[in-house]
Amino acid sequence: MKTSVRELYKKIGTENSNIVKWDLPATFLKRIGNNIIIKPFTCDPKEFAKEITYGFKILAGILEDGVKKEDIDKLSKKSINWAYEYEELISNVNSMLKLINTFSYFRFFNSWRSNIMELTSDSIALNFFILSYNDWVRKGKPIGSDSKARQFEKNCLILWDKLIYEYMSSQWKGSADSKIASNISAFNNSNDQIICPVQTEQWIQLLKEIRDKHSVFGNKINSKTNFKALLYHFYCLKKISGPDTGCSIEIDHILPQDLFKNSTIADNEAKMNSLFNLGLLPKNDNISKGKKRLAAITDDWLKDQIRRYEFVKDEDFAFYSDFLNCDKIYENRYKLFENAFGELRTKLLNNQ
Repeated sequence: MKTSVRELYKKIGTENSNIVKWDLPATFLKRIGNNIIIKPFTCDPKEFAKEITYGFKILAGILEDGVKKEDIDKLSKKSINWAYEYEELISNVNSMLKLINTFSYFRFFNSWRSNIMELTSDSIALNFFILSYNDWVRKGKPIGSDSKARQFEKNCLILWDKLIYEYMSSQWKGSADSKIASNISAFNNSNDQIICPVQTEQWIQLLKEIRDKHSVFGNKINSKTNFKALLYHFYCLKKISGPDTGCSIEIDHILPQDLFKNSTIADNEAKMNSLFNLGLLPKNDNISKGKKRLAAITDDWLKDQIRRYEFVKDEDFAFYSDFLNCDKIYENRYKLFENAFGELRTKLLNNQ
């Protein structure tokens, strides 16, 4: 704690003599380190301010059931032994995060070196953090692989899956702090399950809308980044691990963008950025691929990466290079997603 507080005041540009109560939530995220929920913050002043603020919000969410200013203010009046109980809380949080990292789905998720905050939004990440911790405590703080840990694993996946669906449907736009408080209240008043899972039919209906109407919940597709969280979720559902090269990941257009930009087909931008024209590739491989059609790629390593991460067979490279096959390609890739969000997702939700 002393080390974290010294680092905090060094960033601020001053010295500290004694640790005060507010130093503890201000250094909360520093105490738990890197994890799959909250992104690492830089020394940029705005990022630094967020790191401090979110420490306060998470503590308020756990201890006061809300993340608004008034909830944070209540922390000062909280009857808690900050010298002992706070350290116990830090230990518990780290135990919970360590357990999540052992779960099958989240092991694949972790291999892609991303986090919930970067893939969705800050508020969604805080919501997942607080509700997951509350659920872990409710289940007796399991640390092994017993039935309680399995129930917790299932709830973590249900919650993350639900949050992605809500993110895609723009349900987190607006007063996010109020939504987090409402979710905490709903959890506190429930028996065991954090939240009802998204029905398989809802996911399939969304995938069909993307395929047939090139829209998402009635909004025309206009950017590939809108599908970032959904893409990562898809790869983890299929149990595809990320590359071990340490390279960052980028979203690739399987059919090159120039084919769409130079065409006169209807909804060309929406089709270009469709979920079914996207895949994840290591940054260096994506740069190497550039604007090439798949049939023009001769590098064996790059072809292997495309086979692995974009699920294109050798015999289909030419087929995937012909712009006239666009709709057939989307239909083929729709089937991949339908299987992932149907059969594979159902098995995971049932701890299979």
